[in-house]
Amino acid sequence: MSHAATSVKKASTVRARAGAVPGGSTGVVKRYLNKRKSRGRADGVSTPEVIEKVRAGLAYSELEVLQAALGLPMERLAALVGLSRATLQRRKKSDGALSAIQSDRVVRLARLTG
Repeated sequence: MSHAATSVKKASTVRARAGAVPGGSTGVVKRYLNKRKSRGRADGVSTPEVIEKVRAGLAYSELEVLQAALGLPMERLAALVGLSRATLQRRKKSDGALSAIQSDRVVRLARLTG
């Protein structure tokens, strides 16, 4: 197995453990948004779990959940998170993972909203 294939396999394993694989949603944003309804701590969201998922990168679908909850145009939300228009389109097309910085901003916005 080549070095490139090994690093791709490792990256996908890390994302799979964190739940940030295409088609799979981590649900972190949704749980923070549901916190608003329960008036308590976000159900099932532990700090170590969130840290691990943010470091691995949240799926693009998490950004869509936040966008629907806030009712903002995706371009405006992308600007808040630090995504350029081109990167936004690439992530959308492949449901790719956001960077750790972008994921952190998505979680912070979800926490503020929740």
